[in-house]
Amino acid sequence: MTITATAQGKSGATVSTFEAIPVASVNVSMLINNQLANNSAEDTAHVVVKDSAGNLMPNVAVAWSLSDSTTATITQQSTTTDAQGEAHVAVKNSAAGTVTITATAQGKSGATVGTFEAIPVASVNVSMLINNQLANNSAEDTAHVVVKDSAGNLMPNVAVAWSLSDSTTAVITQQSTTTDAQGEAHVAVKNSAAGSVTITATAGGKRGETQAIFAAVVKNVVVTATRTNREANNMDDDRAKVLVTDRDDNPVANQPVKWIIYSPTASILGSSTTQITDSKGEATVGVTDKVAESVKVTAEVQGVQSSNTVNFEPMVYGPVYVSVPEANPTITASDAANGTQVNAYYSGLLAGDQLFVTFYVQATTDDPNSHNYVSSVYTTTAADAASKSNTVILTVPASALQGIDSPQGGARAFTAKVQVTRPSTQSVIVGSAGGTIDTVE
Repeated sequence: MTITATAQGKSGATVSTFEAIPVASVNVSMLINNQLANNSAEDTAHVVVKDSAGNLMPNVAVAWSLSDSTTATITQQSTTTDAQGEAHVAVKNSAAGTVTITATAQGKSGATVGTFEAIPVASVNVSMLINNQLANNSAEDTAHVVVKDSAGNLMPNVAVAWSLSDSTTAVITQQSTTTDAQGEAHVAVKNSAAGSVTITATAGGKRGETQAIFAAVVKNVVVTATRTNREANNMDDDRAKVLVTDRDDNPVANQPVKWIIYSPTASILGSSTTQITDSKGEATVGVTDKVAESVKVTAEVQGVQSSNTVNFEPMVYGPVYVSVPEANPTITASDAANGTQVNAYYSGLLAGDQLFVTFYVQATTDDPNSHNYVSSVYTTTAADAASKSNTVILTVPASALQGIDSPQGGARAFTAKVQVTRPSTQSVIVGSAGGTIDTVE
């Protein structure tokens, strides 16, 4: 400050300087401590600044800093002491542990330690991410854990301890992991023996477990033809069976079997080329064909193949046997009232065959009027073919049967002829039956 003296109109001045009172001590302590490490709850540090006489020092700038943590954050880098020579700062953290909080004022420093508690783990949910690998001590099943707090929030940076049980041969790749940003962690397990192993994850005193399955390594795959020499009618099936065993000749269940057939005309029954072995290590496949031939059938399991051959015989097609049940001995007016039935039986009936019936009453010298009925074409269905009866029932309508007798009264002869055409081969077979008819009462 400037000091001025004046006497009889004359003045003189000088400058007087006052030095700041030196800070003698910076005492830092925790006002609020041991908050949860949820990056939201705050520990609070408290500083008291004094001079050498122990007087509290207001209006002193205080700089704050953190150390010993890469995850903690401070709310203010600088504060100023209040009238009581005090100042505060808040700190939060996303990871459990300690952080050193330092306050500096006029070159003097003090420090304290803030502690952040781990958020309690509420649930540890374990499941298999990859399962059913081969028990070859190389392929790995993978377990997956999700750790959450009581509010259902995912918990990152949580230590997870892994352990195995129910197996003396399984090996875990890591004894401990840490959850990622999604609260998840993984561990891999391999085994030299087929079977199951219990995988347990423990975090924050909570635990969860899951079952890993290791499949037996297949050594032997044997295919046998259990039914062969069926007709090549694209319907009847030959069958092949595979037996899958391990190195100890034990059957291997629940193994995918890929079937392969080497024929452009043969088909696997049901269209699925993959099956699963049963508890006996077996699976059976049906094969149909529309060409008479031998077909190689191969089963592949874990890259191991075995084959056998099934045979298909030429299909019997025809002859056609025709019958008219109501012509026994004569079709009468009452028989014909609802039409009359014509049955056509022939071996090798297939879906898609086309049939029609011709019902013919020939003219005579006494009656020059012939009666000729030709039905529409009937195409056989899959149900006809599956019925195994090899019989198709056609009907001559009542309108084609009324008013027929001989000029002298009595019955006249008729012929019922059925023609079968197979479009795929354009082959035609014909059969006929005769009888008498008198539909004039």
